[in-house]
Amino acid sequence: RDRSPSRGLGDVYKRQLLSWIVEIYNGLFTSTSVLKTFTTYDELFSKIMKDSRFTNIVAVVTTVGVSVMILYFLIDMADKASSKNINYEYFIKTFIKLALAYMLITNSMTIIQYMVSAGSALAKELSAAEGGNSFFADPAKVSMLKKGLKKVGIIDSVGYLLKILISYLVVMVSNISVMFIAISRIVELSVRAMFAPVGVADLFGDGNHAAGIRYLKKIFALALQFALAVIITDCVALLIQWKVGPDAVKAISDLKAATGNSFSKKETIAFLDAITGSGKFGSTWLTCLGLTVTKIGLLFKSMSIANDVAGV
Repeated sequence: RDRSPSRGLGDVYKRQLLSWIVEIYNGLFTSTSVLKTFTTYDELFSKIMKDSRFTNIVAVVTTVGVSVMILYFLIDMADKASSKNINYEYFIKTFIKLALAYMLITNSMTIIQYMVSAGSALAKELSAAEGGNSFFADPAKVSMLKKGLKKVGIIDSVGYLLKILISYLVVMVSNISVMFIAISRIVELSVRAMFAPVGVADLFGDGNHAAGIRYLKKIFALALQFALAVIITDCVALLIQWKVGPDAVKAISDLKAATGNSFSKKETIAFLDAITGSGKFGSTWLTCLGLTVTKIGLLFKSMSIANDVAGV
């Protein structure tokens, strides 16, 4: 059995190439990376909400929130009294607002958890509806491609290496951007959740324009950002697939349906052509990278879009 250094180096090269291909495919054609990153930090947010240090701070803030609520109530009553506009109907509405504000203050953590869970569930449903992340979700396909790469000589694969390397770096920048957005979102959610008992205390404004309602809408927008990030990623993935071409999409679909324990050399090259936009599928490589950079910009704008959706 050949145990030469060149053979070992070739195996390392193939394994590294395979890991790059998996990242490129997931980054260009699916929302897998976005879903995984946001889900990880949503789970961390749930743990933070249960941490004793967090709950102790929330208990103190809740006491302050109730005090602020009473202050807003008295100010509103005094304002109406000075304008001589107090009547029975006003008293009923004001005390209903007082009761609603107290309910929101004492249950703010539960409401926020439900909002975040709803945003996560929506994002997962959208990603599942995409259905494009099943290729590398199957370990058998990963093994088949790994064996197929061994059939492509190093000389033949040099032409793909540069494109794959640059594509990998762009996808890594995209993944780092997603991580930054996900971390920023969770930090903001944690801070807003901590001060929610004070933020929702003022419900004595004009209906939906009350400060407490706007505060809840902002938290709802942060919960929706996860789903919007998935939608943005899926839309760009569809653009990339159709820019590369229907034939490339069919090539990937054919490999999903392939059987056996290894892809042939022809099937492996067809897959490499499909994800790099080269060979018989045309020179669309730079366009795919440009669309990926566009996706990064849109992901950074996802919070402003979420604010518009939530009506903030």
